[in-house]
Amino acid sequence: MYLVVIIDWHSRFVVGWGMSNTMHADFVKVALEKAFKEHGTPDIINSDQGSQVRQEVA
Repeated sequence: MYLVVIIDWHSRFVVGWGMSNTMHADFVKVALEKAFKEHGTPDIINSDQGSQVRQEVA
């Protein structure tokens, strides 16, 4: 299982998260979109994405 957590750096509050059993980036996108919808779009986004996350090319 793979976990993505979206954290507000200032408050250190978890504003979004998602889990998947594959290493495709789709679940990351869904988690980000949900966090943005519920808490607004931040001015700065910092990603610690490793090379292990694959993006599918259509």
